[in-house]
Amino acid sequence: MKIRSIHPGFFSDRKISNLPYEARVLYAGLWCYSDDYGRGQYLPKAIEGAVFPHDPVDIVDLLLKLEKAELIRVYEARGDVFYEIPSWDKYQSPRYKAKTAYPAPEDGEYRERPTNMHPGLFSTDSAQTQVRVSPDSLSGEGVGEGVGEGEGVLLAPQPARARDEIWDALLLAGFEAPTNDNTRGKRNKAVKLLRQSGATPEQISVRTQAWPLHFPDATLTDIALANHWDELGRPPAKASKAEVERFELERRMADDEHRARQLDRGLPE
Repeated sequence: MKIRSIHPGFFSDRKISNLPYEARVLYAGLWCYSDDYGRGQYLPKAIEGAVFPHDPVDIVDLLLKLEKAELIRVYEARGDVFYEIPSWDKYQSPRYKAKTAYPAPEDGEYRERPTNMHPGLFSTDSAQTQVRVSPDSLSGEGVGEGVGEGEGVLLAPQPARARDEIWDALLLAGFEAPTNDNTRGKRNKAVKLLRQSGATPEQISVRTQAWPLHFPDATLTDIALANHWDELGRPPAKASKAEVERFELERRMADDEHRARQLDRGLPE
């Protein structure tokens, strides 16, 4: 999650004010969840955990409301599903934009949602596998007549991996999700190094944003973040006084947020 500002126009924007308050909170939360270009991977459960960690909400329904109001647009690219905030530049103008890990919408295609299917089927972060069954095996009370011929497809839930807050924090900070064994191995290495350095999810967000101040001409990767972790925890050498003050403020806020979260979970600070 990144620190963002709330534009006064947020409260009077008709598209926003017509939404239920949970959807308005989600929309503002997506500003913090998104990268510096207003994009993110469409992972409803991860978004819910970041924006509503203590509130029971129907996150898929809320995302659908934002999509219907044209406050977000969902698109597919590189075999994954992403979202963009079309009015990003209207409400947000980050001074330093980190390199995005997400493809631009023009590199993919916008998705159309069937109206006769439950929106939960589009939750792309659900651990599901397709199990093919013969139509002949679908019998018994409550099973209606099928339409067409061929095999049916059922979605069988599979056990999800245990949540790793450092791994998830890298995704929230804008690092691309691993797509094969090689990239997963590199991510595991970065997570291990960050954990050994005592990194917290809150610090990962702050130090990711500090990268352009320290290394304006270098590309940020998860391994680079881990290798330069200590340096990123100090004010940039060539930063202005205002930038140093902002850096220190964000660092203190991250530490305070981490302590509060640990206390809330009954864990040592």
